[in-house]
Amino acid sequence: GFTKLSEYMARSGKGAEGVARAINKYFQMMVKIVSSGGGDILKFAGDAMIVLWPKDDASMLIRLQRATQCAVYIQQKLDQATIEDSVQLSVKIGIGVGMVSVIHIGGTHKRMEYLAVGNPLIQAFHAEHHAVSGQVMVSPQVWQLLKSFPDGFTASEEFNDGFVSIDVAAPFEPVRQRRLKSTLPDDDDYDHQGGGSGSASGKDGGSGGGGGESSSQLLEQRIKSYVPGSVLPMLLRESYEDDMKWANETRRVAVMFVNLGLEEHNLLAA
Repeated sequence: GFTKLSEYMARSGKGAEGVARAINKYFQMMVKIVSSGGGDILKFAGDAMIVLWPKDDASMLIRLQRATQCAVYIQQKLDQATIEDSVQLSVKIGIGVGMVSVIHIGGTHKRMEYLAVGNPLIQAFHAEHHAVSGQVMVSPQVWQLLKSFPDGFTASEEFNDGFVSIDVAAPFEPVRQRRLKSTLPDDDDYDHQGGGSGSASGKDGGSGGGGGESSSQLLEQRIKSYVPGSVLPMLLRESYEDDMKWANETRRVAVMFVNLGLEEHNLLAA
């Protein structure tokens, strides 16, 4: 799908900008399904995304069912979706389950990053590697939980290492979906906290909501540190649409991949 899309955009003269628009359109359709199912999109990583179903008042099994149900709906509605003329896109999905740690690192040069670490991510990545386009693949740990659910999901294929492909065409008893609740504070929260967990630091304690700044201003300051330096200038300009013409240009770059080797037991011992 992606290779064919890139070739089509090159022939049509739309180039990298056209590829970006098409992928964004496909992502938008997936995001709607994920959001309605209570998923929290942690990262967009190239042509992929990482989604978490965070802890709420529902059990782990219910949240796992929601995640799997969401994955099945994505395949039912968006597999071989036509994005540009004859160009179709598909996705493959891997699911893991368990405890995940989300850590925030950085601070140097006003740059921050957040990472998710834990065995469920490893499960999901391995499951995704087992899958082909149009499939929902789950880890052995996920299947042990799902198969105990009456009138639940059906396996279309089981691998020797325990990974299971879910039959996306088979009927199942759906669980009630729930949108993820916003955790953003409003301005009144800052006024009453007077320099507490929701207020800015670095201003001699910062009482009274960080010197009268609204929650939206404080939130903007914090979010900026997580935005790459190459992207931030475009977001701050009024001529955003014009800048987008150049934002997706093809460039020759050197890429360095760094694996910190973080594991959950290291974090728990810290």
